[in-house]
Order: sequence, then structure tokens, then C-alpha cells
Amino acid sequence: MCSCYNKAMKITSNLQVFTREIFFLIKSPVFAMLTIIGNSLIGLGGVTFWFLEKDVNPNLHHFFDAIWWSFSNATTATYGDIVPVTMTGK
Repeated sequence: MCSCYNKAMKITSNLQVFTREIFFLIKSPVFAMLTIIGNSLIGLGGVTFWFLEKDVNPNLHHFFDAIWWSFSNATTATYGDIVPVTMTGK
């Protein structure tokens, strides 16, 4: 029974350290700057894609489709639901 208590205390202690480190990271100016830069690049990619493809791409119905395309390309290998059709967009 004592062994389980010690394991639980160790897990609790590790969780507290992990939580403290995460909060420290989130409050850091570097994290804020990287978040702003990353989100700005995704937004800029979406706006660019929208202006290049809005009149010719049949899968691009709304501006947020372009934002989705940019986000999915930045974070994964995209889903393939929206793809560029113009040579400039590709």
C-alpha cells in the first residue's frame, strides 16, 4: 500500500512540474512572438490563396475555405478536399 502512495505522490509531483513549465512557456515572449508569426503566415497564405483561386476553383466557396487550406497545409500534408487549380496557385 505504501508503494502505491509513493507512486501517486511522484506522479503528482511530476504533474506539478510539468504544469509549471507549460505556464512558464506560455507566458514567455518568445512563445507569444512565434504564435503571432505562425498565425500571421497562415492568414497570409489563406488570403493569397483566396485571391489567386476564388474565381476559378470550384471547391473554394468561402474565404474560410482558403484559411482552412492554408492551415491544413501548414500543419499536415493537407486533406485534399481543396487543391489549387491555377498554375500560380500550385
